[in-house]
Amino acid sequence: MSIKKLTVSSLLIAVSVVLGMFSVQLGNFIKISFSLITIEIIGYLFGPIIGGISGGISDILQFLARPTGPFFPGFTLNAILCGVICGIGLHNKKVTIKRVSVVILIKIIVIDFILTSIHLHLLYGEAFRVLLVTRIIKVIAMYPINLTLTFYLLKFVNGVKHYIDLQE
Repeated sequence: MSIKKLTVSSLLIAVSVVLGMFSVQLGNFIKISFSLITIEIIGYLFGPIIGGISGGISDILQFLARPTGPFFPGFTLNAILCGVICGIGLHNKKVTIKRVSVVILIKIIVIDFILTSIHLHLLYGEAFRVLLVTRIIKVIAMYPINLTLTFYLLKFVNGVKHYIDLQE
């Protein structure tokens, strides 16, 4: 890993931690945060391995900076998977609305809907079906917002990454 990649990843992790401080916790089961968008950008820029590592580091640092409940490694796994999914689906590929929408849809279904529901069930003992119903509303509401933000941020990053010259 080059110094430039390490620096850009570190800066984006720091932005993720700051964005995590502005998250909104609605009870034990719904949290609205845009901190994973920076992990999506890292996955896009550097691939699934660096994206996953950055996601894990970001989640742990967010918990240390502002714990909103007990630490649960499943949420760290979610952050790692976010970087991996975005790295696999977006790294070295043209940024199109179709590609971004598919990647965000996969991420939302696998991480936000299924895995987070499982983690919350394990953590709080709430009925799994109740969690699924509650979380589906959040997933449906957040999809267009997350898609729009991610698409335009990736288009912007794609436009400026040539100036930074992040290649080895």
